Amino acid sequence: QEEPVVQEEPAVQEEPVVQEEPVVQEEPVAPSGLCGPGDQLQYTCSDGSLVPWCFCAYTDCYPQCWNIGTRGEGWYDSCLGFRYQWTLCGGCRALCLHIDTPQEGWYDSCTGELIVGSSCRGSWQCADHPQAGCISEVCTAEGEGRPDAVPYRPCCEGLVPISCSEPGDDGLCPEKCEETSYCTRCGDGTCLAPENRCNCPIDCE
Repeated sequence: QEEPVVQEEPAVQEEPVVQEEPVVQEEPVAPSGLCGPGDQLQYTCSDGSLVPWCFCAYTDCYPQCWNIGTRGEGWYDSCLGFRYQWTLCGGCRALCLHIDTPQEGWYDSCTGELIVGSSCRGSWQCADHPQAGCISEVCTAEGEGRPDAVPYRPCCEGLVPISCSEPGDDGLCPEKCEETSYCTRCGDGTCLAPENRCNCPIDCE
């Protein structure tokens, strides 16, 4: 009797291991143009999470309520000091409304009435490296500073980054301050250090 021929099992081809390419966060392009009150932009991380990126900063003069509690109480130009109107405005704010319409201008937050019609839109102020916040588990608290370098800690929730610019001896604001940025509530109507009229003009005179 001949020995039966044993069929060898075919060799199993192992699937090649594919090395995944690391996800590289590209430098985002900051938005250009004007923006409206309260406008904010977030940066989308590779995992879909969002981190703060840009907020709308106002650089022009705008109405402020001065001389509260006196006969001169009313809305005044924050730069030139002339009066727009006499009215009780304590506790109220000037809001930029109806952007890109013939009705664009500053309105009383309490009464909704027009204070002065003008182009009142702000401009974008953005963090240079928002993608650094995608991998950080620690945030920068209100009023704290952080180096403007990668990696850095993002601002905690509800805060926005502002520059370290401050008025010089001549009273002028420098074009840009790049060493440090601060996390504050710029835009909430209250001027608190390190906010000043250079890095948060909407809250500070």
